[in-house]
Amino acid sequence: MHGTVTADESNEARAEHILVECSAELLRYFQRRVCPEEDAADLLSELSMTAWRKRKAIPRSDEEARMWLYGVARNTLRNWQRGQRRHRDNAARLRDEIRAHSSAPPLDEVREAIARLPVNQAELVRLIHWDGFSVVDAARALEISESTARGRYQRARIKLAQDPSITDLRHATPASPSTGQRTDHEVTGDAISGRSDARP
Repeated sequence: MHGTVTADESNEARAEHILVECSAELLRYFQRRVCPEEDAADLLSELSMTAWRKRKAIPRSDEEARMWLYGVARNTLRNWQRGQRRHRDNAARLRDEIRAHSSAPPLDEVREAIARLPVNQAELVRLIHWDGFSVVDAARALEISESTARGRYQRARIKLAQDPSITDLRHATPASPSTGQRTDHEVTGDAISGRSDARP
């Protein structure tokens, strides 16, 4: 690179000029430091956006501007590395949680068991145990009487309790240790086991 960007040039023109001049070497900078190398292009794009936002701070000398861009590149790389570490840590925690709960029945089995119920019973179970409706509110949502809802709900619980594909749900735990929130198959397990949380 030769020369100095004059004071008459706009901030936009100066930013475009220095980014074009340095893009190839900055791409190589990232390629040597990240894995997979394909991420280098994303990092260069992020650097370019950052430089454009801060274009008023770009030095007028080409060489000083080049060094300034390398400073932006280092910060961009550090942010990427922190994100990668967080991703690895989160993935490890998720794997541990999955292993710890590997005995839990798949949610697909729960959905299939509920789908085998008569349509009017199935939606009642979903509203009560998945969406947190009381029996009264579920009856209103379905535009049926409260007594009809209670009768359908009781029949649905009996049928689910007899469904062999989700027998293990009778032992569902009351809450997920990672979030404190109940999973769909856990709350449906209450309907089967008789530990109903459905509000009257």
